[in-house]
Amino acid sequence: MAESKTRERRRAPRQRKLVRVSLQISGEVEVLALTRDVSASGAFVLLDREEMPPPGEALKVKLVEDPEDDEEEWVKVRVARVNDDGIGLFFVS
Repeated sequence: MAESKTRERRRAPRQRKLVRVSLQISGEVEVLALTRDVSASGAFVLLDREEMPPPGEALKVKLVEDPEDDEEEWVKVRVARVNDDGIGLFFVS
């Protein structure tokens, strides 16, 4: 069996988890989306190509239990990578 030459760069193990989130892009635009997986250091969010910000862009994200509820806290994130089906985010402290 061949060994994988791809090196894992994640700081924390990820878990497959569909969670509804809201992304604040460019400080104004709010987009509802779903995560594909989540870890202590970041998340992968499923997005349409036209909604994807470029790698390196700073965003805010929050969990969306109820779209009308404004009590959830926004968390600062940065786009780590962009794929055909979404964006990889890492949490910024």
